[in-house]
Amino acid sequence: MRPRSLFDRFDAIDFAALLQTWCAILLCTGLVVAITSSNSSDLAFEDRDAGSPLVQLLTFAVYGPALLFILVRPIEFLKVLTRGWAGSLLLLLALTSVIWSVDPYVSIRRSIALVIAMIYVVHASSWFTPHRFIRQLALVLGVLVILSVIAAAVPGYGIHPNGPHIGRWRGVFMSKNTLGVVCGVACFTFASMLGMTPKPSRERWLWGSLLGLGGILILLADARTSLVALLAALAAIAAAKMIYLPNGWQKKMALSLRVAIVSAVTITVVVIQPIAAAVILNILGRTMTLSGRTHLWEYAINKGLDRPWLGAGFKTFWVDKLTLDLRVLHEHWSIDGETHAMTANAHDGYLDAWLELGVPGLALILIMFWIVARRANIALARTKDPMFLWYVGAITFVTFYYLTNSYIMKHNELSWFIAAYCYFSLAALRLPPARSAVRRAPRPALASAG
Repeated sequence: MRPRSLFDRFDAIDFAALLQTWCAILLCTGLVVAITSSNSSDLAFEDRDAGSPLVQLLTFAVYGPALLFILVRPIEFLKVLTRGWAGSLLLLLALTSVIWSVDPYVSIRRSIALVIAMIYVVHASSWFTPHRFIRQLALVLGVLVILSVIAAAVPGYGIHPNGPHIGRWRGVFMSKNTLGVVCGVACFTFASMLGMTPKPSRERWLWGSLLGLGGILILLADARTSLVALLAALAAIAAAKMIYLPNGWQKKMALSLRVAIVSAVTITVVVIQPIAAAVILNILGRTMTLSGRTHLWEYAINKGLDRPWLGAGFKTFWVDKLTLDLRVLHEHWSIDGETHAMTANAHDGYLDAWLELGVPGLALILIMFWIVARRANIALARTKDPMFLWYVGAITFVTFYYLTNSYIMKHNELSWFIAAYCYFSLAALRLPPARSAVRRAPRPALASAG
């Protein structure tokens, strides 16, 4: 009997879906834009009104085929879409904001691009198991980390050759900040893969080496926001592991004691430490402006109060029709020479969400993040599967990252891609019931003696 060949086992549809996933990840990392862009200026920022035709074409080319895959499994897609109600409502809000938008053309164009990208995310959530998706993400990001190290050997390519970021590493990307967020996501993904891989496996050496390499790249890039977000994500993974998956000396501690330790450390880092830093700076006669961001936030909030409930419309707060005078904007953004970068966003994702989609938009985003954090912890408690450590790290990373970055709800951006996937993929999972909810099967009656 003839043995089955490799081609007999080859699933063309599944391979095509996998190929689309690789392309989507590469597009979201900014690698494709870096390769195709002719503008390498350190001070360049996106056009406030117009979009890049090439990026629009690539967006449709990469995400468009998801519609064909949905036809193969339409029921699964609809289930994920309905279970992820908060994300679906957020997309609907972005689309309908064209009604009250400052610039309806910009809103409809960018909201359609976002919907197309999110359709792919919903498709990926219903098509791949989380284990498989996370592994593919780790492999693609691992290749990019290695390529970024090699790029440093190319003069004027892997390291900023001029401008305010001169000497900072940028790898195969256009800026150090892009390298920072890619390596940040890569590092907590590698850390999660370490937890998902059994200890006798040699594969652990691969993930451990890539984790160290990614961390070094963040330091060389001087990407401070990504570094802080990564440290928070790694701390969250370690805390979740201590509570739900203890090993060694941790097993000797009661659950309540482990929770108390994690809570005390969290309160110290998140609450007490920032207050102490502000007090010390006040004593020294200095203020915390976060490189001038607080001045920009004050300017944006004053503008946003004119449209507090529904916002200016999706991606239209910073268009010329509303904030035309960049020189005035630059005054608020750059005070005392702290920075000379021009801006077309608030440099705070949550503030931009409110400015664009008002209270409902910000509320839906916070609900999404809360659901991810809650379901990830519930899944860890019930299944003890280390895979869910990745969700803990991911939601922690994006939560901190958006405090000083405005890439929230951007269709070709890695952090939002990860945030949306976390939400919809957890919505697709059916978690096992809690132990207290599982009814014990009745014992069979004993046969009477005699």
